[in-house]
Amino acid sequence: MATEFRLPELGENIEAGEVVRVAVSAGETVSDGQTVVELETDKAVVEVPSTVSGVIEQVAVKDSQRVKPGDVLFTYNPAEASAQTSTLQTSATAAKPQTSEQAGAPQNQQAAAPEGASAETPQAKEP
Repeated sequence: MATEFRLPELGENIEAGEVVRVAVSAGETVSDGQTVVELETDKAVVEVPSTVSGVIEQVAVKDSQRVKPGDVLFTYNPAEASAQTSTLQTSATAAKPQTSEQAGAPQNQQAAAPEGASAETPQAKEP
């Protein structure tokens, strides 16, 4: 089921803005903190970040459209994003190269010497 993402309050005395750029599209995965639209207000151009994560189903605004806080910017499905993220994490883990320790390499190798020290075993000094 789709959930609506609405334009949050933009700040004190800012009642509306004009969409300068829509930074997301339908079918795209959006994450928390990602810029979803840029709005021009009376005071400045501001980037509006997402406060949700999910797959965008429909973008409800377009460039040059006037919007006010509370207007729907897009609808999204949070369940699909979770499934896709889980799949991506599983794929990334499976493709991760193993270290020599994980691959079963011998573990009796000498540890690296501290910087400036010799890697050789110290020899007893003759008198």
